[in-house]
Amino acid sequence: MMWGSYLNGPWAWLLVALMNLVFWGILIAGIVWVVRTLSRPSEPRPQQPWPVDSARRILEERFARGEIDQEEFQQRLSVLAGQGPR
Repeated sequence: MMWGSYLNGPWAWLLVALMNLVFWGILIAGIVWVVRTLSRPSEPRPQQPWPVDSARRILEERFARGEIDQEEFQQRLSVLAGQGPR
């Protein structure tokens, strides 16, 4: 008795190989998607405010290089200190 099959042709091995590749490709892509989805933080991290110390250091460096004069330095320093412009 002969069992009927649609995979009896000469190209059957190619069809089986392609189906294998598609199956494993979908399986691996699904696993990667699940891992990436679960490893993401649930909420975005809030941006840290610019540290005043760093801004002050940059301001002092600009003053030392002569890019700004003493009046502008004092004005910007007071803004950084939270006193507002003079």
